[in-house]
Amino acid sequence: MATRLDITQWRKRLERRGWYNGNRFSPPKHEMVEYHAVWKGRIYSGRGRLADYDHTDWWRPGTHVYLLLRRHNVQEVVWRKVDRRAIRPMPQDSTPDY
Repeated sequence: MATRLDITQWRKRLERRGWYNGNRFSPPKHEMVEYHAVWKGRIYSGRGRLADYDHTDWWRPGTHVYLLLRRHNVQEVVWRKVDRRAIRPMPQDSTPDY
């Protein structure tokens, strides 16, 4: 199991790569964000727009809102805006080309 120092060093490495510390900066609610959160000794990762979720998600453990905004018992959170250029549309035809 990682120590508190290991987790802090992991967060700082991500911050040097352009991620934001969730304890210092709140994520935008109307833009797509991706995040990593250390909660209950495990890393949870996700991507979403916080405005798309119900306000009751504040009380549901494990939801995006719970991990990013409420942060109850969450050790560390880092987030960044999603690079929309990196998202490709899904192909319409799912048959493989042989």
